[in-house]
Amino acid sequence: MDTPDVIVKDIMSEDVVVVFPDTSLVDAAKLLSHHKFNGLPVVNEENKLAGIITEYDLITNGTMMHIPTLQKIWKDATGERETKNSELRGEVDKIMDFCVKDVMNKEPMTILETTSYEEALKIFASHHRVNPIPVLNEKQELVGVISRIDILKPLMKAR
Repeated sequence: MDTPDVIVKDIMSEDVVVVFPDTSLVDAAKLLSHHKFNGLPVVNEENKLAGIITEYDLITNGTMMHIPTLQKIWKDATGERETKNSELRGEVDKIMDFCVKDVMNKEPMTILETTSYEEALKIFASHHRVNPIPVLNEKQELVGVISRIDILKPLMKAR
């Protein structure tokens, strides 16, 4: 396949759904689920990338943060320990209070919009867990994301 002139900007998704550091984990999870995304860029007020939150982050970092809370809830639910309903409610509230900034990857892999298709393909091939990758312009502003499905676009057009 010949793609010498294709750059990331040509195949990236420009309509990016973003979250902010103070977005609740529950809201971020709802957005991931609703849009069927693997990850969401996290931006500050100036549209500068602050991080990324992925399904992986929610499962690993999010769960690890509140395993003691979940264990307490489980014990209460199974009758292993008696606790007042207000205590249980307080434990659930702790989970509900977590924000994106508590579990996001603060140093995500990024790619410039001018990166060649071949280089982007190499990045995805060598970093299996990374998806999507935030795309930045020369001012380091978020201008899009590129995902594995975007990488396949030139291959699909070739057929």
